[in-house]
Amino acid sequence: YMRVELKFCKIIIFVIFFLLFFFFFFFKQKTAYEIKECDWSSDVCSSDLYQMWNLNSDFRMSSSAKSEREKCEVIFERVLRDGYFQVQHIAYIGIGSNIGNAYSNCLRVIEELKRSGENRIVAESSLYKTEPIGYNNQQWFINCVVELETQLSVKDLFLLLKDTEIRLGRTKGPRWGPRKIDLDLLLYNNQFINDTDLKVPHPEIQKRRFVLVPLSEIAPNLIHPVIGESIKDLLDNVGDTQRVEIIKTEDKG
Repeated sequence: YMRVELKFCKIIIFVIFFLLFFFFFFFKQKTAYEIKECDWSSDVCSSDLYQMWNLNSDFRMSSSAKSEREKCEVIFERVLRDGYFQVQHIAYIGIGSNIGNAYSNCLRVIEELKRSGENRIVAESSLYKTEPIGYNNQQWFINCVVELETQLSVKDLFLLLKDTEIRLGRTKGPRWGPRKIDLDLLLYNNQFINDTDLKVPHPEIQKRRFVLVPLSEIAPNLIHPVIGESIKDLLDNVGDTQRVEIIKTEDKG
């Protein structure tokens, strides 16, 4: 009786493994087939492949594919090999502080972002000492901008930034007033979002020298998806009424 039961258990285990293999193989082949047969003239497919190709910097730089068909084939091979292709999004985050040790506060935010498994910092600007605007009776700010490669959706990234502000000690205060930490989602891919609580690109980018200077340092040729001008050109046109000074070694801390 025990031998029959053991044999029956082995059959059940074999069937389970067979089904798991079948579903995995079927899903992988289906995904790869859909990409291989992709019509690049299709708006939907082209959009998906554009994200796959252009939003993963490591993959993009490691391939010599140039034509659209070559790119499609390379993506197909990756999906066939790995069973998936992780789309990475590019976001630019503005960081600012003028309460306590503002310099250290900004560095702490950068470290927090680095520790997040869904994010990878691609570039960091220098830190700048910037004159406050709109509310002059306060200390100058320390500001910088980072380029972030992220797996998070735009709304999830926005919520992460808000949560990070709270965890690092931000409290409610007057608009443009002093704050221990301030995080702005400046840009996310080429997306345009105009929700009540989330607006991307940040609507004040083109007006803020304290944003454009560090952003231009790491991405001068980046095109504003709404205005259609490069960050460098926006900086050239914003004027110099607000003072923005790069922080020298002796000024740190």
